[in-house]
Amino acid sequence: MPEKRRIIVIGGGASGLVAAIAAARAGARVCIFEQADRVGKKILATGNGRCNLTNMNLTPDDYNNPLFVAPVLEQYSPQDIRAFFEELGLVTFEEREGRVYPRTNAANSVLDVLRLACRQLGVEECCGIDAMGITAADEKVFVHTSSGQDAEAEAVVVATGGGTELLTRCAHTIIPFTPALCALETDTGRIRGLSGVRSHARAGLFDSSPEELDHRFDEGLPLKPLVSEKGEVLFRDYGVSGIAVFNLSRFVQINQTLALDLLPDMPAAELQNWLDSRCKALFDTVSVYKPTCKDLLCGLLHPRIATAVLRMADLKPGDSIQPGKNAALVRAIKCLTLRVRGLANSTNAQITRGGADLAEFNPSTLASTLAPNVYACGETLDVDGPCGGYNLQWAWASGLVAGESAALGR
Repeated sequence: MPEKRRIIVIGGGASGLVAAIAAARAGARVCIFEQADRVGKKILATGNGRCNLTNMNLTPDDYNNPLFVAPVLEQYSPQDIRAFFEELGLVTFEEREGRVYPRTNAANSVLDVLRLACRQLGVEECCGIDAMGITAADEKVFVHTSSGQDAEAEAVVVATGGGTELLTRCAHTIIPFTPALCALETDTGRIRGLSGVRSHARAGLFDSSPEELDHRFDEGLPLKPLVSEKGEVLFRDYGVSGIAVFNLSRFVQINQTLALDLLPDMPAAELQNWLDSRCKALFDTVSVYKPTCKDLLCGLLHPRIATAVLRMADLKPGDSIQPGKNAALVRAIKCLTLRVRGLANSTNAQITRGGADLAEFNPSTLASTLAPNVYACGETLDVDGPCGGYNLQWAWASGLVAGESAALGR
């Protein structure tokens, strides 16, 4: 029998592990080179330790490069990825908004079934190896390591998120990496005292200043964000966090304005009518004392958010309510504007934007068009998506495509 094709997978993260499994299933001898002391460490931290495997509602348009992503997702859809893990023995379930998790609610279960599959297929895990470069020839690829020894293979899959220096040595263009899916640092005067409070909101990014947006809102002019997200917003002492903010962080620029609609399901006119009606009801039913602004917002907003909103409207909680004069409150609730100073806690970003230029890879096989027998997957490539299983879906799908392609020499 002919000798099996030898494949080296550089990087033992999510995409690297499934690339190794796919290559081994296709008949190759596979070795994973991992710089850390064990594979899959980053998987353990995904989804707050639960590992949001994929999202059943995703489409290529959810990614920054949909035309490149589409051929990969056609080969391995979210349904296919869920079936892949079920085949490995991982029982999964679907939560709200299409998010898929392991039934154990534990990310280590995901890593366990992947490593078990690798052991069953004879995949070697070579940890503590720092790959320094690649030399690609017509029939062989050589991986140069920090120990000074070279490893030889018929093909190499690069699955290292930040290790694209390996590809620069193969003449590949690298889009600079920037953190993404992280919190935002903003001006905090308007949200003073809200740290730790969560709110369901619509968050939008604007190039206009907060003052310009305030003026446009007061004039009844339309506010058209560059991009917006609806979901949870978590106020912090340095700015804002939460899923909606994380997704916007993929597009944010310093000195843009973040505008929060704290009641996204209630139009401004409806809110104005509600406040006026509530004022009238309070006057009609309260006789012992005059109703206050705090009373007006009781039941509508979180108490601490209500206090901040009143402050933005130049009102105090104990001020008497004024029927028909709630325009400032409406603006503070529907258009809470914050100047963006930049990304916060970028070292804890869930992903990075950037990576190897997609124009230099075959989207159907993820083979390099510049270096023979070199493939790439996962965060190595310039692909990113929002929170909610999108980025792990890309890791799994691209890893399977790259691993199988490398093994079959496609």
